[in-house]
Amino acid sequence: MESEKQLRQFGFTMATAFALFALLAGYKGAVKFGLALGFLSFAFLITGALFPCTLKGVHRRWMRFAEVIGAFNAKLILGLMYYAVFTPVRFVFALLGKDPMKRKPEPDAETYWVAHEPQGDDPKRFERQF
Repeated sequence: MESEKQLRQFGFTMATAFALFALLAGYKGAVKFGLALGFLSFAFLITGALFPCTLKGVHRRWMRFAEVIGAFNAKLILGLMYYAVFTPVRFVFALLGKDPMKRKPEPDAETYWVAHEPQGDDPKRFERQF
C-alpha cells in the first residue's frame, strides 16, 4: 500500500519530469506540446502537494508499467552482456587453453582441495571479510 509520503514524492517526481520535457519541447519549438506538458507538470505538482491520495491509481498503473519495462530491460541488458562480453572471453580462454576456475578433471590427483595459508584464530578477522 502506498503511503501519503510516497504518493507526494511520486507527484513531485512526475511534475519535475514533465517540466523538463516541457522545457525541452519549448526549446525545440513545439510550443503547444510544451504548454500541454507544462500543464501536466503543474497538475502533478498541485495534486502531489495538496491531494496526494488522488494519485493512487496513476501510481499503481505507473509502477505496473515500470515493472514490465524493468523486466524487459533486465533480460535485454543481461542477454547483451552475456553475448557481447562473456562469450568472447570464454572463446579467448579456450583458444589460450586457460582454465582460471580449474574445472578440468585431473585423474591422477588425490584431491581437488586448494591449499591455503591458515588465517589464525583472531576473531577480528571476521569483521571485514570483504
